[in-house]
Formats: sequence, structure tokens, C-alpha cells
Amino acid sequence: HGFTVPIDHWFRNEMKLLSEEVFWTSTQLQDYINVNAVRTIWEQHQSGSYNWGTPLWSILMLGLWFEDQT
Repeated sequence: HGFTVPIDHWFRNEMKLLSEEVFWTSTQLQDYINVNAVRTIWEQHQSGSYNWGTPLWSILMLGLWFEDQT
């Protein structure tokens, strides 16, 4: 049996600044995502009203992948 990682916590703490930088400044990522929708789920996640860790992780990985391609 595997174990879970605390991505919900990470997005509110250790990975918050990195995530915000990628989400809001990556022009390549913004060509593929609805920035307003991501901002909405980001705010819900940060307030603790909903845990969006898994989809945020996917978006972050896509954004970091784009950065690696340049």
C-alpha cells in the first residue's frame, strides 16, 4: 500500500510562491488553461474551503514542463 503526500498543505505553504509564479506568469501555460478558473480554485484552496491539491499539482507540473522546454 502506498502513501499519500501532503500536496494540499504544500500548496498553502512550501510551494505557494513557486505555484503562484508559474500560474500567473507562464505565458505558455496561460495558452492552455483558463486563468480565471485556476484563480478561483487557487483562492478556494488557499482559504481552505476546498482541497484542490491534485488538479493544482497537474497544472503546476504542466507549467514547469513548459518552462523546461524553453
